[in-house]
Amino acid sequence: MKIDFTPGSIYQLTHLIAGTYDMGFTAIDNIIAYREGQNEAYSNRFATALDGVDIDNRPIKITVPGPFTMSQQAQDDYYKDEVALAHDYAAAVNAAIKDLFAAGADIVQVDEPYMQARAEKAKMFGVKVLDRALDGVTGTTAVHICFGYAAVIHNRPPAYSFLPEYESSKVQQISIETAQANLAGC
Repeated sequence: MKIDFTPGSIYQLTHLIAGTYDMGFTAIDNIIAYREGQNEAYSNRFATALDGVDIDNRPIKITVPGPFTMSQQAQDDYYKDEVALAHDYAAAVNAAIKDLFAAGADIVQVDEPYMQARAEKAKMFGVKVLDRALDGVTGTTAVHICFGYAAVIHNRPPAYSFLPEYESSKVQQISIETAQANLAGC
């Protein structure tokens, strides 16, 4: 068995912004790095890496970070315009999504927790950049929203205020995290 290690997320982001790192590889590497230690994905990577291990021909769902969320997490020393930054992230995510479908993904899910966390700002340009990330994509797409990590985010609203905004989006499925206590309206 050959195990490849992925560069760290800070390394990837730094080189991605500098234009010296390919978004397709960044997205694929981040599938492993992002999911490490979460649910069963980390162990599945190793368990299914062996020749002869059957994964039952299940649909392949890949998760990528969303352009709005990345624009809210990034320190913007270059653009000085978060909307322009988000649009360029969307273009990069769009290329990655198309590459993932070309490589055999059945579903690509865009993680956008900051659309809920910063719903007022997301109403201004969040769906627009999500739709830009989905331009020309022909496979099944989903968007995931949540309140963030329960161990970190202690004061959560009782419902998803941004959920109705997705009605006008190109996204085909919505993945809603409902494990938070006292969640209403789901």
